[in-house]
Amino acid sequence: MAIRFRIDNWLMASSAVGFAKVLRHADIDPLPYFRERLLEVPQDLWERLPELYAEYILRDFDQVVMRSYDQVLKKKDAEWEHVKNPYDLVVRSKLGGFYNNSPLLNSSKSYIRRVAESNKSLIQTYGSEPKEALKKLLQDWENYKVNISKHIKDAIKEAFQSILFVETSDNSPICFFCRERHSYRTFDAVNFTPLSASPDTFQNLFYNGVNTIFLCKECEVLLYFARFGFADIKGRYLFVYLPDDVSFMISVNNALEERKWLSADIIKESLVVVVKSVEKDKAVWALRNIYVVEIQPVGDAQSNIYVFSLSPRQAQALRDYIDKYPKNLNLIFDIFLKYVYYDKSLYHMLYKIVSGYLFTDSYKNIKLSSDDARLVKYGSNGLWGSLLYLIKFQEVLNMQANKEKEIKWAFVEGKKLAQSYKESLGEDRARNKIESLSYRLLEAVRRRDIDHFSQNLIRAYLEVEKPIPPVFLSAINEEGLERIAYAFLIGLNGKEGSGEPNAETEDSLGEE
Repeated sequence: MAIRFRIDNWLMASSAVGFAKVLRHADIDPLPYFRERLLEVPQDLWERLPELYAEYILRDFDQVVMRSYDQVLKKKDAEWEHVKNPYDLVVRSKLGGFYNNSPLLNSSKSYIRRVAESNKSLIQTYGSEPKEALKKLLQDWENYKVNISKHIKDAIKEAFQSILFVETSDNSPICFFCRERHSYRTFDAVNFTPLSASPDTFQNLFYNGVNTIFLCKECEVLLYFARFGFADIKGRYLFVYLPDDVSFMISVNNALEERKWLSADIIKESLVVVVKSVEKDKAVWALRNIYVVEIQPVGDAQSNIYVFSLSPRQAQALRDYIDKYPKNLNLIFDIFLKYVYYDKSLYHMLYKIVSGYLFTDSYKNIKLSSDDARLVKYGSNGLWGSLLYLIKFQEVLNMQANKEKEIKWAFVEGKKLAQSYKESLGEDRARNKIESLSYRLLEAVRRRDIDHFSQNLIRAYLEVEKPIPPVFLSAINEEGLERIAYAFLIGLNGKEGSGEPNAETEDSLGEE
């Protein structure tokens, strides 16, 4: 007789994907156990799950534990307290963010304490001092590994048995998740720390107004596989939920997991490249009616949970242009993504960046405690031509992708006016004139005051005896004001260098 699970919400789907990963690690094909939105686990396989789970957890035992012991050996004054419990190293490190007080991680459980006690006793057979003992232990690594791995496996099996051997009553409510077995308790932080630590988010996401979620012991066991369904990318847990195609959902999340390992040991700038690639994939998935679930831990007992379901225009823009994001904007890449996801105008980003440049002295002691503060600080380092990417991307979101030449034109006219000032007034007076004009234009844009913007622009061109370029005709309507104004301000104040668009890139969306 098979144990059945319904894969009809993203939490159970992530558990099913984790289940599939555990089976694949054991060279078992998981796909025959899935039928549309059902997972059916035969009784013989069900009885093996605790052992398979333990083997999956222990797959990197050598790497993790050996590295920890090597660090102890490098300490000048190593103490026994520096020798960490291998259960914490290989189990708690993987599951702690998801199942903090569960039977698998509750330190008060006797089977978890036994692992620590057994490990300490075993290590001390190799020597009375930590360094001496660990050196000899590493020479006898295989025997040590077999011994401690067995203790960890036994502890994991006992944790699952503590759930499965509980008696349930036929009078108890039906489980919310499978809707067929009787529950033995309610869903809470023991099962899934991130969701239960964010009750409002959880309630709004998928339990449709039901205030109490009843849970059967079989569904609880499956929920402990959910962590393996999520990929950890730069401290964010991501899961791709595709309601109608389990096979594709498994393959997509496997690919996401591979991205994590790809990014583990490369420099910070390359991490941004990896994240950009993931974001592009997310946009493609959104266009296929796929949901991306993201869990962001913000403390030991709290997480923020987001479900991304992008609009077609957001998904299209990310898919087509995210890989062209300029390298010298990497420091504010995370803020850029927030603006796009929350449908907040990128012109607000530009206002903060330009303000940071124009009012550098006012902001010199600013603390980087918010996104706005970071944008201001970024702007204080100068206005590069690559900031045009933000204008162009916003216009793509505004369904105005054909405005690239106009943006480039306004940028070039800003550079030309700056040069005219320098030729007629000299460097110092020109700098003051450009600064004064920029203040007034930025304030006009902030107030969306087209008349004030136009009057200051006319005055500026009269001073250098130049005609007003036709590109500014677009700025006399509210729809084009920010597009033209920010491109012009970036050109007027812009620095020459690697952030500057060139002939090869002027027809692309800010690609460097």
